[in-house]
Amino acid sequence: MSDEANIIQQHPEFPFGETLARDRIERWEESFDRRPEPDEPTSLLLQEFLEFVERYAFLERIVQGEIRYELPVHPRFLEQRERSDDPLEQQAAELAEAEAELLGSPDVPSMTMTDEAEDIGIKLLTTSEPATTELVGSFFFEGETGPAFLVGTEREDPRAAFVLAHLLCHYVADHDPYHNRVCRWDPDTLENLDESPTEVRADLFARALLVPEEPLRRYLEQLGGAISGGETDADRSWEILSTLFGVPESLLADRMDDLGFGTLAAQMRLAGSANGSGTRDAVSPDVSGDDPPLDRRRAALARLTNDAGPDAGVGLSTEGSFRLPSRYLNLALACYHERIMERDVLAQFLGMSEMETEAVLQWSQVGRCAPDEARDPSEDDGEDDDLGLQSEPRLGSDPDDDGPDMTIH
Repeated sequence: MSDEANIIQQHPEFPFGETLARDRIERWEESFDRRPEPDEPTSLLLQEFLEFVERYAFLERIVQGEIRYELPVHPRFLEQRERSDDPLEQQAAELAEAEAELLGSPDVPSMTMTDEAEDIGIKLLTTSEPATTELVGSFFFEGETGPAFLVGTEREDPRAAFVLAHLLCHYVADHDPYHNRVCRWDPDTLENLDESPTEVRADLFARALLVPEEPLRRYLEQLGGAISGGETDADRSWEILSTLFGVPESLLADRMDDLGFGTLAAQMRLAGSANGSGTRDAVSPDVSGDDPPLDRRRAALARLTNDAGPDAGVGLSTEGSFRLPSRYLNLALACYHERIMERDVLAQFLGMSEMETEAVLQWSQVGRCAPDEARDPSEDDGEDDDLGLQSEPRLGSDPDDDGPDMTIH
């Protein structure tokens, strides 16, 4: 494949090969608050995260002409920051209430947070599996990239919502200026390894946002009535409650303790443990078979997971640690559609083999524009054009297509 066929390689900021701005990545790495100092796996994950963010921002500039994001503003909270005597619990609760209003005050914010974060321009990267022995999150913001969050576990993991909500607090509260940071927790108890006030407030905010007080009281009352009426057993109430909110049981216990319901939470957990109730592990698709090339093709299709439904986005596993956000994939496919990049470079951006990339192209139904309609990115004027967000090639162009069949025949 000639360089002329891949117009995008001629861009001075093309993020691969010799033109990769290693000095910029190193500068970003040095900007992070690393208390306590992360171990080697976490440091490597952070480096991979920053390289991914650079590619993501590069595609946004090529397709959109600029980096688009919204800066959150909560006037009430900004006024409170001037009153240093406000306890952290009060700051976190009031900020969570203000943020919940922007989300539409849902009973179960964990179901909508991911979409809301991506809608305001946050580059949200989740790993294809738990990435380190600790639960890791990272907040990153630079003017040349916009906001980016690293969530160091699978998107379907209930802990992912907690990490996202915690990072959202840093985005809406800890600005002027923003501080890039790595956040880490015990993976079982969600105890933060950094006890600074900023981290404590972000944890309190995350719990308050994910488990709002009013719905919690209502669900507790409904559960009590169901138990009294014989509709359910007391030993299942704890599992039911954590499932209703879509959060880890340890987070639910901490939230109930925040609200003064610690004794009730302990009783419910004790009843649940006596019954052996607990969370279920996600089941990976079976891609076994007899034909190795066919197996790889099936595996590529199987990795186009859409377990959480079409509105939750599509996550593709790659050779790296992260799942591709559907928006990132759409940006890359837009470049392929416009003949700015060819299949080999598309595979490079997707972190896949060309065989796997071909499977993605077949499923996405993205074609190529006519040669005389192709666009040269060097001629961008920064204005919206036919490659704007509203017209990116979308996965599953059939409106009734929720994604590939996950059953391997």
